[in-house]
Amino acid sequence: MHERICAVVVSYNRAYLLKFSLDAIQHQTIHCDILVVDNASTDNSLAVIEEAKIRNPKVRSLILPRNIGGAGGFHAGIKEAYHLGYDLFWLLDDDAIASSTALEKLLLARERLTSEPGSIAPGFYGSNVRWRDGNSARMNTPAIDHAWLDDMKNGWPYIPSNYNSFVSLLITRHSVAEHGLPLRQYFIWFDDCEYTFRLSRARRGYFVMDSFVEHRTADNYSAEINQLNEKSLWKFEYGIRNQASFMRHHYGKRGYKKFVRGIWKSMKLAKTPWKLRYRIMRAAWRARRFKPSVEFP
Repeated sequence: MHERICAVVVSYNRAYLLKFSLDAIQHQTIHCDILVVDNASTDNSLAVIEEAKIRNPKVRSLILPRNIGGAGGFHAGIKEAYHLGYDLFWLLDDDAIASSTALEKLLLARERLTSEPGSIAPGFYGSNVRWRDGNSARMNTPAIDHAWLDDMKNGWPYIPSNYNSFVSLLITRHSVAEHGLPLRQYFIWFDDCEYTFRLSRARRGYFVMDSFVEHRTADNYSAEINQLNEKSLWKFEYGIRNQASFMRHHYGKRGYKKFVRGIWKSMKLAKTPWKLRYRIMRAAWRARRFKPSVEFP
């Protein structure tokens, strides 16, 4: 039986990049349907989406009435694609430009990793995300499992991973049915880490080294707290709240306190202005009562 694949692209006010992203998906060596989830964009994004739909009947859209962030967008997009009956979901940001074989390599990884007798189907497959200059995209570095050397013995370019980003990630219908949807309440940042960690606890995920995707962010920066400034503060507030909540849920009070102490120490070493330190610590404190629950499609 032929499996149906849907690329789920979450977009917000990046019409220019969205056009390139959709073009790249439509020029894959393996064809798939496309669902564009628009987070109530106010730029020319809707026109780009409509043009893509006219040129390609396999393009669908889900226009949200308000901006619910990347986390909410992927929550809504996966849920919609699930209800439409798709078997595989390829998750991408609107500034992710996939190489022509990106999807093919993800599918090949899935075929190989499930072909051996007794093998357990992985929880996800993440692409090798590069920045515009070809170097690794710092924000999208996967967490490599400690047993990766054992898995390299067959020579395949697949490394076990505990979590990956949504810049380019392949997941199955079974994983969604078994583990639910991303936490929409996260709004932005760390939603992909939480979700893929959740999947990998039951089924190991994989970083697919030969599936290349370019992440066209303005700068090649990481989400480390020493990168905090006035402009990025609002994102870090969400990120720290989400990660602190994650630590408390999975590692208890001790894990939460250790995380918060580490954040404080990092800001101190970076000589972060006191105003910003206060806002970040307040976000970490809010995490104590921030307990979003997993929803299922």
